[in-house]
Amino acid sequence: MEAIRNLFRRDEQSESAEPDSGGLSYRSQPEAIRYDSQLIGALHKDHEALLNAWTGIGERLAKGRFDDIPDALNRFKRDLDHHLLTENVRFYNYVEQQLADDRVDSEIIRDFRQEMNGIARSVTRFIRKYISSGVGAWNFNAFRKDYRAIGEALKNRIEREECDLYPLYTPPQE
Repeated sequence: MEAIRNLFRRDEQSESAEPDSGGLSYRSQPEAIRYDSQLIGALHKDHEALLNAWTGIGERLAKGRFDDIPDALNRFKRDLDHHLLTENVRFYNYVEQQLADDRVDSEIIRDFRQEMNGIARSVTRFIRKYISSGVGAWNFNAFRKDYRAIGEALKNRIEREECDLYPLYTPPQE
């Protein structure tokens, strides 16, 4: 039993022997997000896949394949969530970290992020609404109107991200 106590004492002593970090544990410090030369290409592919999936939903609507729409909406939402998570964790965090001293670009990034959060909430409400109610002849016009509005917002957002935002993602200056 004494041997076990001694092991714990050694661990406690080694922990207290860590250099003073101003009261912060190194383990609690977030790691810097690293540049990934493949990230922007992957985000562009996500955009293409998302737009194709969105177009597929419209094609189902046009063909009257209403029963297929809820599953397509669920798949779209899953893929969009995955894309947004990647963008938030790997893109936005990196760019914010790199441009922390640039007030103008930091503000642009913050505005883009807030705008996307609003669009994501609108998409989520749209999907929940039509998964809950279903889609059919009884709500065809309402669905089509909402579908077009969301699609236009997504298309415009993707174009702006690729033209204005993604160029901010550059390797760190050494």
